[in-house]
Amino acid sequence: DSILSRNRVSGKSGVIQLAYRAAYCLDGDSVAVALQLAEVYRATGNPQAGVSVCETMLLKYPQEPELFRRLGACYTDMNVPEAAQMCEHQVAALATSA
Repeated sequence: DSILSRNRVSGKSGVIQLAYRAAYCLDGDSVAVALQLAEVYRATGNPQAGVSVCETMLLKYPQEPELFRRLGACYTDMNVPEAAQMCEHQVAALATSA
């Protein structure tokens, strides 16, 4: 799912988070960078920040299923299954409309 994993991020979280935040600031329109930043936030125990990144990008790219997938993963980490399920439904709806 991601080039990051919780095991690989631990111990280097500050540097990794800073690098992706800088990349996101430099290229705020990059879905790929936003997805990775949201994953870094998830992996470092801050899924709320991942939600914020995904929601901001969804305002620009409302038809991007990967943003909904990552948003759902953040909600799962936050133990908000209803919101995660809504994201899954949106991914399915986008798949059928494509």
